[in-house]
Amino acid sequence: MPDTVMISETSDEKATRINDADVATSYRSLVAGLPWIFVLVGAGLRIRAYLANRSLWLDEAMLAINVLRRSFVELLQPLDHHQAAPVGFLWLEKTATICFGPGEMALRLVPLVASLASLPLFLMLARRMLDARGAVIAIGLFAIAQPLVYFASEAKQYSLDVFFAIAILLSAVRFHQDALGIGRAALLVCVGIAATWFSHPAIFVLAGAGATLFVVNFRKDPLRAWIMGWIGAAWLVSFAIGYWLFMRPIANDPHMANYWQKAFLPSPTPSITTLQTYLKSFFALFADTLELTVAGLSAAAFVLGCAAMLQCAKSRAVGWLVLTPVGFLAAAALMKRYPLDGRLILFITPMLFLLIAAGVESAWKFKIGKVSVGLMLLIMLSIMPVFKAVQTLKFPRQRQEIRPVLEHVSDHAQAGDVVYLYEGSHRAFEYYSLVSDRYVPKQVTLIHGKRFQNDWRAYRQDLDQIDGKGRVWVVFSHVHEWSELNEERLLVHWLDQMGRRQEELATRGASVYLYDLRD
Repeated sequence: MPDTVMISETSDEKATRINDADVATSYRSLVAGLPWIFVLVGAGLRIRAYLANRSLWLDEAMLAINVLRRSFVELLQPLDHHQAAPVGFLWLEKTATICFGPGEMALRLVPLVASLASLPLFLMLARRMLDARGAVIAIGLFAIAQPLVYFASEAKQYSLDVFFAIAILLSAVRFHQDALGIGRAALLVCVGIAATWFSHPAIFVLAGAGATLFVVNFRKDPLRAWIMGWIGAAWLVSFAIGYWLFMRPIANDPHMANYWQKAFLPSPTPSITTLQTYLKSFFALFADTLELTVAGLSAAAFVLGCAAMLQCAKSRAVGWLVLTPVGFLAAAALMKRYPLDGRLILFITPMLFLLIAAGVESAWKFKIGKVSVGLMLLIMLSIMPVFKAVQTLKFPRQRQEIRPVLEHVSDHAQAGDVVYLYEGSHRAFEYYSLVSDRYVPKQVTLIHGKRFQNDWRAYRQDLDQIDGKGRVWVVFSHVHEWSELNEERLLVHWLDQMGRRQEELATRGASVYLYDLRD
């Protein structure tokens, strides 16, 4: 009988161990597979936005006009309409339009491919820098982040900035963590040199990676530090050549400096105003750049992540790798050389998400009752991004839908009509007139309205040129506001006094009004 009891107890213990092992195996499988599910979700969100094929808005149209009108050689010259983009990106865009035509989807193909490639690349980086749970958190936030989803289908270079930031960091982490070899050093050299020609802000990531790897290895691994010094020199030469040949006109453009004046950081003078500006810029990283509505919690997780990574000897070097580019960016903003604006600093989103994920992971061990603080923090950070991701699947984000407006005018305009283009609609109309005659109304008189820098009297006088012209279509897009006054509402108010409104069509960010101005 005692033997039977002993056998029974051993069987129970064995069953318990088997169950525990099954649970552990299932958990490991979930942790291993969940990141790739997030990669697929992120890819689906980006492709959905791309296939929505929204109209080009002002900034996209101005860059597209340069790409379509110029040859490869001419794209090496300063661009029209105060546009700025890396030469490598411009050549990729030109190639896409030659292969697939001048339409919106061809122009957005390069950003889409770059954004899709960023997903698995970021997962590889997160797994190198964080533990399994932290990597899942990082890729989950990265995959559904609305700015990254939106700019994946924008005909601008910002998705390429993100891609090269991740590629540089991943190459640098491999160079630091793995055994020293020619292949890893050559990869780091090539990625860095390519980045200087395809991404303007890549220089901040290169500066951070180069400085960190040199300092970290200076004493404990002099050979690696010496190799890093030569790699950094190659990067610097490549950047200097590109800057001298192509970026100097952009850096010295007074219009651009004035336009971005409010996005620079003030000098660090000891004042409440300066402190408020710095804090506002810091929290804007999370509220605007990442579009995380709970900016305070995001900032707290970021600070926790910085502390967690920098206090641990094992992760300190990679912690500095992702933190120093942000420091170089802040220094450039202090020197009035690079603005802290949402889309221009999209390239730091991988670094921010990595540090936020590290912060959430570090808070996981603390509990309120039986609930992990890290889990509560993650839920609060994720609620709004998940909601926005679902909304994006149903209704992809739009900006200035001028294409249906131009189609309506082209379909309904009569011979002898006048089409008055509000100043903000000029470039979009110019782009669509290059793409197809479908968007250009026949046998009408085109009048291009002027921009008068908030002078409402001049705007009123500009409308005199269409007074008494009969049927007049007035097209609006990229409407300016000043002193809380919307220029479209102001001009429509005057037009209602000048004649009779016959019809109107409004889309997201664009509209058209038909007036009878005979009397």
